[in-house]
Amino acid sequence: MTLVGLAVAAVALVSRVFTVRLKRKMDLAFTGREPLTPIEFHQRYFSAQGIPAEISTAVRDLLQLDVGMDMSCLSAEDDFTGNLAFLFRTYDMLDVDIVEGLERQFHIKIENGAAARIRTVRDLVMLVHSTLKAKPNG
Repeated sequence: MTLVGLAVAAVALVSRVFTVRLKRKMDLAFTGREPLTPIEFHQRYFSAQGIPAEISTAVRDLLQLDVGMDMSCLSAEDDFTGNLAFLFRTYDMLDVDIVEGLERQFHIKIENGAAARIRTVRDLVMLVHSTLKAKPNG
């Protein structure tokens, strides 16, 4: 095997180990939870507060896209500084990617101070909702 071939194999192995470890952490964070469809997620956690389904499902979809893992067991109370903190230690700039993705999707501007106060998935959904409501023609 060539030196390049060995390097490629080593990178593939490290990537696989990384993915397995991340999956284990995700499984631990979601232990005992049932998977929810996007609509079930919305109905369980946000419907009663009058949050439009497109906001709550977009937040979950964006998290899933940015992390590259199944978020069907996510709850509104999952905490980015608690049970989901490993995601931010794993992915540099994940918080920035999430905020920028939501700004693009909803054509809003999320202020840095407001973004810094986000702790839970619920906080994130509520921030997008309140920012949209405050937007002219929102």
